Amino acid sequence: MRFNNIGTDKIGVSLCNKMGTHSLHALLISHQLYQPERTQDYEKYPKGLFSHLIHEDPGEFKNDKKYVILLRDSFDKWESGYWQELQMLYPGLLKHGTELDIMWKIHDPMNSWYYINADIQTGNSWMFKGHGEFWKWNNSNSVPLGVYAQLPNIYFLELKDLSNPKFLDWAYKVDDDWKRVIEIPHQNSTLNKFWPQMELLWKEYNEGKILKDKILASPFFEETTLKLKFDVHFKLLEFHQDSVDYIRDNHERYLKFE
Repeated sequence: MRFNNIGTDKIGVSLCNKMGTHSLHALLISHQLYQPERTQDYEKYPKGLFSHLIHEDPGEFKNDKKYVILLRDSFDKWESGYWQELQMLYPGLLKHGTELDIMWKIHDPMNSWYYINADIQTGNSWMFKGHGEFWKWNNSNSVPLGVYAQLPNIYFLELKDLSNPKFLDWAYKVDDDWKRVIEIPHQNSTLNKFWPQMELLWKEYNEGKILKDKILASPFFEETTLKLKFDVHFKLLEFHQDSVDYIRDNHERYLKFE
């Protein structure tokens, strides 16, 4: 199978949407995160791309390489992916507020409309595509966590601990090349004002104060029977969350840092 990751020849961190991809890609381009130890290295690679050390590897899974899969609660992952897809659909929407003429259209389960790149979307299908694929743990495949957990060269790390200096200490002990990385800061956080605006919009809709002639559906704000539309997704969500919880509580290669 293919397994997209960023790291060295000995340790790679899984690349997966909504799982620290911006922070990981920063390792390839930022001098603050990835500094040469010798001046001649900087002169040889003026853009900071040290392909022989830290690099992206989109190739086949290797049994002689350690991989780190990042974990987060499945619902949070889906919710964040929903926000990301919405941002890609209408970038201006998140800058200027949740505009009703757009919000009802993209939450109408019977409506067909055009994606920003001209691909036709139907109803709520955009919520489960791209960044909304909460069941994926690597961008190159759909292998579930239960299978990954049985592979002896797979380790697990909480997304929030990607920027924990103790994770880098662990990586340094396994591979000296990781010592080129001095920091992995958190990047690409969700706008603080977005969710309060969304909560207010759906509260007023559910109370019948706005969009009274519309029938809308959302897996995050529904209070009507329309939430049954997402029943299969919530069952899948529960399945993956059970795997996350099991790894956290029982797995011997779960990297836990206090």
